[in-house]
Amino acid sequence: GKTNAVKKAIVQLAEGETIDLYANM
Repeated sequence: GKTNAVKKAIVQLAEGETIDLYANM
């Protein structure tokens, strides 16, 4: 659920992929 989504977001943030994540939204 949301917990997994949050974990993925944190991992992506750590990998510097957050910008790509927002760009795809």
